[in-house]
Amino acid sequence: MHILTSGKYPIHILVARIFTDHSFMGTGGDLRRAITALFPDNSLLHHHGAAGEVDYSLSQVRYLVLDGVPHLVGLGEGREVVFRIADKIFLLTIGQRRYKVTGIDFIEDGVHIGSNDLLSYISRTPWIALNQRNLAKFKQLKTEVDRRQLLERILIGNFLSLAKGLNVRLEARLQAKITNFKHRQVNTPVPLLGFKVQFVSNFLLPEFLGVGKMVSKGFGLMNIR
Repeated sequence: MHILTSGKYPIHILVARIFTDHSFMGTGGDLRRAITALFPDNSLLHHHGAAGEVDYSLSQVRYLVLDGVPHLVGLGEGREVVFRIADKIFLLTIGQRRYKVTGIDFIEDGVHIGSNDLLSYISRTPWIALNQRNLAKFKQLKTEVDRRQLLERILIGNFLSLAKGLNVRLEARLQAKITNFKHRQVNTPVPLLGFKVQFVSNFLLPEFLGVGKMVSKGFGLMNIR
């Protein structure tokens, strides 16, 4: 494994799993709204920068819903925030639906990224790969090969952005070969394309850290096959 870092390594994350009296039917966005309503004065939960502006690139607290279980993922300063608020969450309200919290547990882990080994992945949650410019380009491409190559370049760019955001410098040249992909519109306030992909890469992607757009709301998670 060839990894260089100018910061602390491995990357430490804290995951709080929130168990409720019935399966949580909302999205990561719904979970974020429920949590920020409980703690409106905590700027980090809203992804606000030092000057108060919205900055989703920070994403130090992420909101995932996996198999009907809400998860809060904290990294950097977000770890302390998640730990501090977790035992103060007793009820989650999504519109007319209410979820009584029956228990919370924590997963604390030091995660690594980067690998020389080729790993096989499949999407766990939709990957929001395209901005407006790339979406127009994607639609203009006529062949699956050309679309696949565009997505592969974007995926590698996503990996590099994640590494940079975690203050990790990778020595090895990244590879990504998409073997299958499908897309559909995802349930977001603004209609977006979400991709389900299978691919092979030499990038080791942590279980709870997604890539692409809207990672703070649980998009772009991948499982090693």
